[in-house]
Amino acid sequence: MNQNRVLVVDDEPDIRQLIGDILLDEGHQVETADSVAAARLAVPAFKPDLILLDVWLPDGDGVALLQEWQAHGSGVPVVMISGHGTIETAVSALKLGAYDFLEKPVSLAKLLTTVQRGFEHAALKRENQGLRARVAPPPPIGGSTAMQILRTQLERAAHADAPLLIRGETGTGKEALARYVHGHGPRAAAPFAHFAAATMAGERGVAALFGRETAHGEEAGAIAQAANGTLYVDEIASLDASTQARLASAIAARQYVPEGGQKPRPFPARVIVSSTRPLEQELQAGILREDLYFQLNVLSVHVPALRERPRTSPPCLACNWNRSRSATACRHAR
Repeated sequence: MNQNRVLVVDDEPDIRQLIGDILLDEGHQVETADSVAAARLAVPAFKPDLILLDVWLPDGDGVALLQEWQAHGSGVPVVMISGHGTIETAVSALKLGAYDFLEKPVSLAKLLTTVQRGFEHAALKRENQGLRARVAPPPPIGGSTAMQILRTQLERAAHADAPLLIRGETGTGKEALARYVHGHGPRAAAPFAHFAAATMAGERGVAALFGRETAHGEEAGAIAQAANGTLYVDEIASLDASTQARLASAIAARQYVPEGGQKPRPFPARVIVSSTRPLEQELQAGILREDLYFQLNVLSVHVPALRERPRTSPPCLACNWNRSRSATACRHAR
């Protein structure tokens, strides 16, 4: 018998009792909560596989609670429960990461179908996480001292969650290294979103980074696409001054507002940026904001150029003499 765990969060005792009894009859484990505060306590204690969450609760907003869980990267499917007057709100919650919604009065068939699909969705997500972990990017190769130092720094950065600055010339593979850090860290199963600052300017760049809300719906920006994962900003100094200010504010507050929007959204992604330009000079020239520079320069690595990576010839297989030391010292090299 299936023993998936379901948390039912609703302030109406009859609704909690009805849904709980149905799911218990289906063989699931059930825990209930009647408020935001109770739900916050129940999640770490009960560790649900799926959450049924009412839109309105006596001590808070169910959608805000959904955003809170999303920001912490719980990964648990959340199905919103809505009354007649909150269907629009429940539908909006889908854009914020809710798996589905149920309308009151709850239909038995709809409840069972939605819950089962939610479990299947969670199982598929876990399988995808396992696959991603097995195909994580390899470390940078090279036997020079510079590359050994770089590998050590990247390994340490992968297990941290602070912003990371990757410096290096064009062609040194900075994006690949950012993907390596992402793929070997705790956020590996979440998205990696790439924002090319040098090709995005003005309003177009703001919308591409922060997203846009219009009367016709919402366009997700790179920050939303990187939810619970990694936001990689290539050529950070290419951002215009207003976008730099907006990004600095978002990182400091751990929340942002899409273009045309009013309500702040959580900013749960880790930030990795890169630059081919000397940022200290950009800072002195007034091109890069001081607050953004210090926010992003928490961890920093320098990627050696190819000329800075001395190559060592392999030893002779016959006598194990390293030919790079002397081409004439080994008789097999003559």
